[in-house]
Amino acid sequence: MQQNKVTFLNLPKSEYIEKEVEKKIEMLKTIFEPIMKCDVTLSYRRFHNKLGHYQAEILIAIPNQASIICRISNNRTVRGIYIAVRDAFTTAEHLLKKRIQHLRHFKHDGITDVDSTL
Repeated sequence: MQQNKVTFLNLPKSEYIEKEVEKKIEMLKTIFEPIMKCDVTLSYRRFHNKLGHYQAEILIAIPNQASIICRISNNRTVRGIYIAVRDAFTTAEHLLKKRIQHLRHFKHDGITDVDSTL
């Protein structure tokens, strides 16, 4: 069963951002259908006497494989959370495609402990 979770830390919950994240999760699932779970944490961290920064963290669980973790920070103040989400999903897509290539390489070489869903 595929489960997704969007968590807001030190940020007000935004239905708009949550819908955008869900769209991006669905886009990742079109690249690799067996994604079991995708947890996204959006946060704002403020430092003493400095502007804070927005952070998007994505945890992707794939059957029989190590999880893919992607963390992106953005210190822009106006649209920072949107940029952090965009950049995090772009990086997650890149990492997921690299993982797929890696799995296909092992499957092609005859290694048998690779997920049979490819």
